[in-house]
Amino acid sequence: MISISLRGWPVLSTILTVAACHIGQVHRHYATYREATDAGERARGWLPDWVPASAVDIHIQGDIDTNERWLRFDVVRSVADSLRQELVPVSADSVRGRAPSRSSAWWFEGLIQRHPANDVALNAELYRGNSRRVARSILIAFDRASQHVYMWSGTDGMTP
Repeated sequence: MISISLRGWPVLSTILTVAACHIGQVHRHYATYREATDAGERARGWLPDWVPASAVDIHIQGDIDTNERWLRFDVVRSVADSLRQELVPVSADSVRGRAPSRSSAWWFEGLIQRHPANDVALNAELYRGNSRRVARSILIAFDRASQHVYMWSGTDGMTP
């Protein structure tokens, strides 16, 4: 007869609960655009077609349960300026940013429009898609202090 001890059940239950919270969120990182496309991210729909081919340091995360998506990549200023031409500026008051649950240090802590009071807040120019190539539900922030471009969409983007 096999005997099963339940003494470890609380620990196992906690581990399974924490793991279950992250099952629906997928995070991947690629050094280059080519690496991301070779891995099938465009074909799967995780890497939008409007992301420039010169993008590097690409972080992709999505929540399968809520249909939220987060993306960060770096591009040179001239490429960022071209991308801005396809977008519509929005005010910081109309935007909410919710960090992905497994973002570590690649996502910003908060949005601000003046010099950061803390080092992990994002001082950025904010835009949304124009519904041509970039859907209106897509929010994009161009970090003023770096070459980072942040994109997010889903249930927590624009305020009503």
